[in-house]
Amino acid sequence: MHIFEIAMWRILVLLSILVASEVAATDNRLIGTWKSDHARSMKFIRTHTKLEDRQLNFLEQTLGHMVITFSETSVSATMPDIEVETSGKRQLLPGMTESSPYRVIGTDHNTVAILTENDQGEDWLIVYHFVGKDVFWVYFDGAGDGLVDLNIREYFSRVQ
Repeated sequence: MHIFEIAMWRILVLLSILVASEVAATDNRLIGTWKSDHARSMKFIRTHTKLEDRQLNFLEQTLGHMVITFSETSVSATMPDIEVETSGKRQLLPGMTESSPYRVIGTDHNTVAILTENDQGEDWLIVYHFVGKDVFWVYFDGAGDGLVDLNIREYFSRVQ
């Protein structure tokens, strides 16, 4: 598939979620605190992607640290400082905490789509795919590191 076809497919999926959904102010499945599940994420990545060793190494070191907390009106993501090794050199990736309001724009039996803002204040659509009441996954957006559109899922498990 070409990039345009992939983008159109994603738009069609989103539209089908919106049309088939009963939109609410929030979805109680989200409410709580969730931690990145390193083992589950890496198992999916190793089984379903074809990444370069350097990309796998980066993900191996960085997944499993993020914590996301949903209230009824806002979402907060926290990533601690992480020391990683890339190209034989150790470096510190500074941690961050971001918080923004969100609104649910679509749901079905196993997904919740929200609209929030990224760190530049731009609209950001995120679809959470539930595989149980205490586990969901999202497509990894890569944050500009060349990992976008590589079928990378990051799993999160409820911690409270």
